[in-house]
Amino acid sequence: MGIRIAINGFGRIGRSVLKALYASNRQEQIQVVAINDIESFSTVAEHVKNDLSGLNIELSTDKNTLLIAGRDVHYSSQANPVKLPWKSLNIDVVLECTGQFTQAEPAHMHILAGAKKVLISALSDDKVDATIVYGVNQADLKAEHKVVSNGSCTLNCLAHMVSVLDAAMGVEYGLSTTLHAYDDRHESMVEQIPMIPTKTNSPNSIGLVLPHMKGKIDGLSIRLSTINVAMLDVTFSSKNQTTVAEVNERMRQAASASLQGALGYSEENAVSTDFSVHPASCVFDATQTKVTAGRLVKVVGWFDNEWGFSNRMLDTAQAMMTN
Repeated sequence: MGIRIAINGFGRIGRSVLKALYASNRQEQIQVVAINDIESFSTVAEHVKNDLSGLNIELSTDKNTLLIAGRDVHYSSQANPVKLPWKSLNIDVVLECTGQFTQAEPAHMHILAGAKKVLISALSDDKVDATIVYGVNQADLKAEHKVVSNGSCTLNCLAHMVSVLDAAMGVEYGLSTTLHAYDDRHESMVEQIPMIPTKTNSPNSIGLVLPHMKGKIDGLSIRLSTINVAMLDVTFSSKNQTTVAEVNERMRQAASASLQGALGYSEENAVSTDFSVHPASCVFDATQTKVTAGRLVKVVGWFDNEWGFSNRMLDTAQAMMTN
């Protein structure tokens, strides 16, 4: 039947994970067994109905159970993870998507409740067993790992670009700027929202997935008044002489081979909305590559900060039960 997962927290990412599962037809490999959220069952059921509309998925409800494509999905509304029915439901991996239990010790409460493993949908602390960017370092997963972080959407985009470019020409040091969606659908978008520079831990967390890059990349994030899709601009010094053509070709090759699915490649004159609901963690924009004096390189990647990240949550959850 595949691995049995529970989604704790049915907000932006939790809902995207469920939709991504059915949109990618992976329900034979990954089965959603339970959803836990503070919202009422009727509200969650309405969300599921709206999210899965257009996918030709049969949906009905029975008391506190969702029936999705003929399979039961248990619903609970429990604020304390220790009291969740993960043992009786035989849960393999809990996808921790509340944003409340992002540190290793609170996330471990799911283990105490009977889940075999936990995958956190955010950067965590140094007590997690591993931080995984699927496509870059999932081979680091070990059978004994119980609490794992999926990183952030920005780290996922950055790590895919840096892993390819560092292997090809060497990355000495770099700085990144993320132009990020506002990320709050409940805020009115009628009034103008200014661009807001914010601190981000994602660039200097690159060492969690590429240890030899620790301390070599830093950056900032600027929040924009768009609700989805972000752009990551990275400028770095290359150890070896390179050209625009070489940089683009290395990324094209990786996107069509070793990182296919997680890394995309585009030569189109695109805008942010072109990458909405794109399943890759990073779509490299070959039209924006710049190289100065052979060693100063600027590259740009786009990412749907919800959809790409949610697809990697599914990938990583599956890898956690097979590695």
